[in-house]
Amino acid sequence: MSEEVEEAILQKLTRLMEEQKPYLQSDLSLSKLAGQLNTSPHHLSQLLNDRLDQSFFDMLATYRVREAQLLLNDPATAHLKIDEIAERVGYNSTSAFHTAFKRLTNQTPAQFRAKGLGQGA
Repeated sequence: MSEEVEEAILQKLTRLMEEQKPYLQSDLSLSKLAGQLNTSPHHLSQLLNDRLDQSFFDMLATYRVREAQLLLNDPATAHLKIDEIAERVGYNSTSAFHTAFKRLTNQTPAQFRAKGLGQGA
């Protein structure tokens, strides 16, 4: 792929992820995402690795954890249990959510929520 094509796909990917939030679908796969971007799974994977230095699953976790952080800090969703938030951001497994959250933020979802609510109150 040329650099121009790669750049166009990356821009399309960013727009798609931010506007349509496909990462909230628990069954999102590399091939489904590639299909939405009109590219092959191989090209998308290569692009993520080469240009963003991330695997598909790392990118997915980054978006999902960012969304979870918003929900954990939002008074409107303060009543939700952690496993409900995990489900809302696309995780089928609470333990996978906890693992990704801790890896990306160095704290558990409960610690993050407690810190956020403590500051907002």
